[in-house]
Amino acid sequence: MHYVEEIKARMFSTDSTNPVRVAIYARVSTDNESQKESCANQVYMAKSFLASCNVVIVDEFVDDGISGKNDNNRPEYQRMQDMIRAGKIELIVTKALSRLNRDQLNAIALDYLLTQCRATIFTLEDNQLLDLEDDQSEILRGLIHAINAQYVRKQSLSGRRTQDLRCQKKELSAKDISFGYRWDKESKTIYIDEDEAAIVKDIFEEYVFRGGIPAEIQRKMETKYKLLRNKRTIIHILSDERYIGKFYINKTTTALGRGKTASRKLKRPKEEWVLVNRPDLQLVDEDIFSMAQRLRQSKKSTYMLPERENTQSYFQGVHLFAGKIFCSSCGKSLQYCKEGRHQKIALYRVRRHAQCHSPAGRVTESDLETITRTALRSILKQQKDVCSNLEQILEECVRESYTRSDQVEGLIKQINTKEKQIEALVENLSDPDMSEVTKQRIKTKIKEKEASLQELEGQAKELKSLRLDPSYVSKKMQKIRTSIIELSYFNKITREMVKNYVERYVVHPNGDIDIILRTGQSVSYIPQVERIENSSAVTTVSGAVPYSTTATYRWTPHHAPLPR
Repeated sequence: MHYVEEIKARMFSTDSTNPVRVAIYARVSTDNESQKESCANQVYMAKSFLASCNVVIVDEFVDDGISGKNDNNRPEYQRMQDMIRAGKIELIVTKALSRLNRDQLNAIALDYLLTQCRATIFTLEDNQLLDLEDDQSEILRGLIHAINAQYVRKQSLSGRRTQDLRCQKKELSAKDISFGYRWDKESKTIYIDEDEAAIVKDIFEEYVFRGGIPAEIQRKMETKYKLLRNKRTIIHILSDERYIGKFYINKTTTALGRGKTASRKLKRPKEEWVLVNRPDLQLVDEDIFSMAQRLRQSKKSTYMLPERENTQSYFQGVHLFAGKIFCSSCGKSLQYCKEGRHQKIALYRVRRHAQCHSPAGRVTESDLETITRTALRSILKQQKDVCSNLEQILEECVRESYTRSDQVEGLIKQINTKEKQIEALVENLSDPDMSEVTKQRIKTKIKEKEASLQELEGQAKELKSLRLDPSYVSKKMQKIRTSIIELSYFNKITREMVKNYVERYVVHPNGDIDIILRTGQSVSYIPQVERIENSSAVTTVSGAVPYSTTATYRWTPHHAPLPR
């Protein structure tokens, strides 16, 4: 006798001493209004049927709004299986087999589990207690499982056809909205949320016009609006083309999962995306959006663009040299930290890129301050030659401005001639014997002469304005020299100085440090074990850790052309 016959006998027996342990399972795949009461109705049907049976309801398992094609995303279904394995459930009562599974592999796995644990299923729809040990009913169940699985595949194909139709009509849906937009369920259209739109505009203004970075903008937005608590949200907003009225649909597709494999969303190539232009939903000016993209591209680090030369880090940071120091081997930025017994030694070191095998993985902040101060002072001293060249160029410009005096005098003579010609023509107009035709010709000539006169006067005025005062050169050069002298006597390196004068620091595996300045000059600092005497190209720096207590740096300018 099969164990199912024993369960059936106990189930309809009047002896209440050994009731059947029953679990009620209900599921619906959608959360639409039309299916809102479906699960409750399934549970009610089961309880109504079991009221006259010799059973005890162990628990009710309800997966509301979850598809039956997988079992790994249904928590109640998983919990029910665990209780079956523990021997707490002998019978599952459900509306139909499709409520339990719409996948053949999962349905077969459940049948095997129930057989091993001597449990079975009762379906209310056809009032049948399944005998899982019967070979003939196994063929029928296999056919039912195949039909249930086919229903899911048909739904998937129907959804794809609907998506293709949307792409042809270029229709937007609720899933196409983002921050700043809302979906109207009644009219099925997207509209602008004015409050969120103001925040989006504020984010673009902070980034483009005020030089903000995503982390800083996020803090401001959180303080001001109590929203946007993640800097990644700011980055996504800055790159979202929907804010200039360009909505893309058909960006993803779904690979239908089977058995234990869940369905996966796959990103389509951009050539397959469908553009829906909606200028009525534009929040940001296209020029501002374009500027934001150029800024984002320029701020990308070498980690994001490995083929580029190491440049300013994506995150600039707040520490003195943050975002300016790079490893020459891997191109990634060195990060600020503190070490030592009392965590008082400020340094920058390589982090989180174990693939880099450079032995020079750290440099102290005091070293960087010292060599930066030395480099800037040395460069400022070299500006004397630049000032001399600049002074010669300015003096040559003054001389050239005065060589144009001959041209001015020539123009003045032409102006005087034109004036005399105009006066003679005006006198001719007073002749009473002159015909009207002749008078008209004279008037035309007068207009032509006046136009020519105005053009000559404009040229003469422009040439006079180009003349430079001889004292202009001395005043300007004195101002430039004074500024350079003031700059050369600084003592403290500030964050603003580093940002304004230094492009980047490059740390080499042998300990050499290259400083690339914004002027285009490059200075190399080479740690020396012994002091080099009688060399003008040697600078001694005290307190240089980790090289030595008194380290010597030899720097070699690469003499990139100085800007004139």
